This record gives sequence, C-alpha cells and structure tokens, in this order.
Amino acid sequence: MVLNFGNEGGFASAEDEVQASVIGALRRYLDFINLFIMLISILGNRRS
Repeated sequence: MVLNFGNEGGFASAEDEVQASVIGALRRYLDFINLFIMLISILGNRRS
C-alpha cells in the first residue's frame, strides 16, 4: 500500500478527496458487516 501525503493524490479538489475517503470508509464498514454475517451463518448452523 502506497501512502500519498500532500496534494499528489490526483483529485481535482479537496472535496473530491473527502468524498472518496467517505466512500472508502463506507465500503470498509460494509465489508466488516458482511464478514460478520458470514461468520454468524457459518458458526450458527452448529445447533442440531
């Protein structure tokens, strides 16, 4: 993973950078929710 510091990220404005950061954070949040749901479905089927 390459970290970019400064204004070299290729975004047209700071607003675009903030929007991309928010979208990235929401995608990561949804990934964790989906992972949690998958773990519950795998581990939840142990009851007979």
